[in-house]
Amino acid sequence: MNPKIGRRRQVLEALRQAPTSQTVNELARMIGVHGNTVRFHLDSLLADGLIQVEEEPPGQRPVGRPAVRYRAVKRVAPSQMKHTETLVRLFLRDLSEGPEGVDRAQEIGRNWGEEQAQKTQTPPSQGSQCQDINALTALLDDMGFESDPPRGNELLVRACPFLDSVEIERLQQGDRQHLPAVCAVHLGVMKGALEQWDASVGVEELTPFSRPDRCRITFNRSHPE
Repeated sequence: MNPKIGRRRQVLEALRQAPTSQTVNELARMIGVHGNTVRFHLDSLLADGLIQVEEEPPGQRPVGRPAVRYRAVKRVAPSQMKHTETLVRLFLRDLSEGPEGVDRAQEIGRNWGEEQAQKTQTPPSQGSQCQDINALTALLDDMGFESDPPRGNELLVRACPFLDSVEIERLQQGDRQHLPAVCAVHLGVMKGALEQWDASVGVEELTPFSRPDRCRITFNRSHPE
């Protein structure tokens, strides 16, 4: 994994596992990186609502201003996500009604992928196909798309944060005349992220459930020599 891609996730997981709120310096020591790197990712996590700020109680520090401390926001309980998930599925169902909607879904995903890629501090690719695919895999995992370790120019995704049981069953039975809107969003995310990085690879194909429990993504070089 590209360490810069996984750093944001490291900061978040460190806060989730810490028994108390943490300062920038405490987090930097835990992860083994410079404080400025931690600050960059804390700002990103704050903007996404995944962490919150709290100040030290008065009198805890003998001199100087109270240190700013950070705490992970408690994960949303499944029951609280019920209405949000319903709304998302209604939008996706509407987008699936025709090719224009599917194209729109891919464009939404592309914009999302670009935004997420901007948060990774990843420099432009130096032509390493393996590095770019590993970076994309880490970004997808951060977004809830759980993947197997990439092999060559192929990536197998084993979990999607949006597919419900009905859609999964339909795709597993081979009903693939049209790319579902949710898959178009996923495709757009990958294209947007790779384009944002000016990566050396591009997405060649996304095949929903090419295996009973896996979707397959293949890549090709986006900058032919």
